Amino acid sequence: MSDLTNTSALAELQFKKRLNEFGELDERSQAALFAQCVELQVLKAPATAVFPSFDEMVINGSDGRYSVSGFVDSQNSYGAVIRSNFTYNVEKSETGWKCTDNFVSTETSVSASVNASMISGTVISWVLGIIGTLITYFIISESIF
Repeated sequence: MSDLTNTSALAELQFKKRLNEFGELDERSQAALFAQCVELQVLKAPATAVFPSFDEMVINGSDGRYSVSGFVDSQNSYGAVIRSNFTYNVEKSETGWKCTDNFVSTETSVSASVNASMISGTVISWVLGIIGTLITYFIISESIF
């Protein structure tokens, strides 16, 4: 089973649970909800996900075939909240929804570079702090003796 098929199957289970929470939705809104459920499958911390309303998402298509674009704010593996953009082609069949293609499901490049520089800056600060502490220790220990 391909990754996309497996992701669609897991998303379909999540979709059915969330559909009960929303109640009756038109087909376009169902497409948006299913795309959100697909995106939940690829997030590091799906429980922290905050999606925009369906009105804020771009939903193109008709007759069971839609392209859905949106974003999600969620925690990455370092615990920082980031915004990820996604676009999925989804399709409704007699058996349910499936994802036929995905285009973007990653952190925005700005968020990724900020996260990387924060991590490298933290490591450099930590190393400089240890060096400063050692120098201070040796200066104090020399002046005592």
